[in-house]
Amino acid sequence: MGIVAPSQAVGKALERGRTERLKEVEARCARVESKVAAIEKSEAGLQARHDEAMAADAAEARRREAQVRKRAESDLRSAEAREQELRERRKVVEATILAVEAQASELEAEEARQREALALQVAAADRRSDEAVETFQEQAVALKLSAQAATNQTLGALLDESRRTQELRAEFGGLREAVTGVDSVLRDSQLKRAPQPRPRPFDVKDSPFNGFGTFGMKKAPTTPRPESAAPCPELL
Repeated sequence: MGIVAPSQAVGKALERGRTERLKEVEARCARVESKVAAIEKSEAGLQARHDEAMAADAAEARRREAQVRKRAESDLRSAEAREQELRERRKVVEATILAVEAQASELEAEEARQREALALQVAAADRRSDEAVETFQEQAVALKLSAQAATNQTLGALLDESRRTQELRAEFGGLREAVTGVDSVLRDSQLKRAPQPRPRPFDVKDSPFNGFGTFGMKKAPTTPRPESAAPCPELL
C-alpha cells in the first residue's frame, strides 16, 4: 500500500464526519417524521374524537332544543288554552254581572213601585183611621149624652119612687112595718160577736191513743158541715 497524503486523509475524515452527520441528521429527520406521523395520527384521532364529540353534542343540543321547543310549544298551548278558558269565564262572569245588574234594576224599580203603592195605602189607611176615630168620638159623645140622659131619667124615676115611698110611710106610720115585719130584725144589729174560747190542754185534734188495733193510727175523717147548719156570722 502506498502512503496516503495528509490532505487526502483529512478529506476522508471530513467526508466520513459529514456522512456520519448526514446519517445522524437523517436519523433525526426519520425520528421527527415518525413523531410528526404519530402526531398527525394522534391529531387525526383527536379530530375524529372531536368530530364525534361535536356531533354528539350537536345531536344532544338538537335533542334538547327539540325537547325545549316541544315543552315550550306545550306550555304555549296550555297558556293559550288557559287564556281562552279565562276569556270564556270572563265572558260568563260579565254576562252574569249584567244579568245581576239588570235584575237589581228591576228589583229597585219594583221596590219603588211597591213603596209608592204602600205609601198610597198607608195614606188611605191614615185617612180611614182618622175618619174612624172621628166617627167613634162622635158616636162616643152621642152614647155618653144618651147614657147621661137615660141615667138622669132613671135616677129621676127612682127619686120619684123614693119620694112616694116616704110619703106613704109618713101617711101610714109604723103600722105597715109592724105588720110586714120590716123592722123586726133591726134588733139583731145590736148583737155583738161572741168571743172565741181559749184552747184547753186536753183539746187535741187527733186521738193520742196508740194501743192495740187500728184505733188512733189514722186521722179521724172530718165531715163538712152543711151550709144550713153553719152558724150565721151576724149572730156570732
